[in-house]
Amino acid sequence: MKKIISIFLTAAVCLLCLAGPAAADVIEFSECGFVDVTAIDDTFYIRTKLGGIYTWKPGDKELTFYESGYDARYYQGLVAMDGILYTVHKENYQFTGIGENGRGAPLDGTAIPDFEETTHLGEGWQIYCMRNTPYGLFWVTYPDYHKNTLLLCRLDLSTMKLSCHPVPNIYSYCIQENGTIWVVQNGGEEYPLSVLDWESGKLAKAADLPMAAGGMIMKDGDMFFNAGGQIIRRTPDGNIETIGQLPIHHSNHFNSILVDDDVLVYALGNKLAAFSLGEAKEQ
Repeated sequence: MKKIISIFLTAAVCLLCLAGPAAADVIEFSECGFVDVTAIDDTFYIRTKLGGIYTWKPGDKELTFYESGYDARYYQGLVAMDGILYTVHKENYQFTGIGENGRGAPLDGTAIPDFEETTHLGEGWQIYCMRNTPYGLFWVTYPDYHKNTLLLCRLDLSTMKLSCHPVPNIYSYCIQENGTIWVVQNGGEEYPLSVLDWESGKLAKAADLPMAAGGMIMKDGDMFFNAGGQIIRRTPDGNIETIGQLPIHHSNHFNSILVDDDVLVYALGNKLAAFSLGEAKEQ
């Protein structure tokens, strides 16, 4: 029987008029801060600093305990592949399957090839924002605590070849259905949105986004961002509009997830914010 951890649900109050943008719901977890998030179908998975794994689904008013033993001192990252959760062991860079179906899974115990050599790992290294895509497994690497360097890495799961490119001040990224790699960089007052050519490692700037626009999600050609407490949508023609209010800001250490093809979920500290695109469209 899975243990239910008590939390409380609060509704974010919209400070605008009734005709203004919709507000996200907020779930605050009373135990420990989040360090990684991912999703499988309509289920959102959270790893906490103390190593607990919890689940949440749209509409839930509480988190459900799933498994423990993945302390942030020893494990980095969280990703779902073929319905299986994985994290990475810091000592040997091996994928570690989580849960009953994770132990003995295809990648369980498999080391990231040439990871230390490719990224030049140093003291206090981290990996985060892992995304499994049809074009490979992507994540951000912070290779050395003493150096202001960020890498976007890609592991080709068919060849198990690792490649990485430096992306200064990377704040968010997303892989489009056609394989286009979009990145947002922290540029101060404006946040450049660019396309990364993986072969050359060069960035081609497409637009400037509002300050703090991160947590990029793509759906039906539109881009969605958390811009300092507002949910904004950028359409393919470049038009930007605010569609919702969000009581938490984006952190470049967390993925933003689209759950059940409708609910945008953002995480920060010990909070989740859930925003329905369908409900926002109806308003």
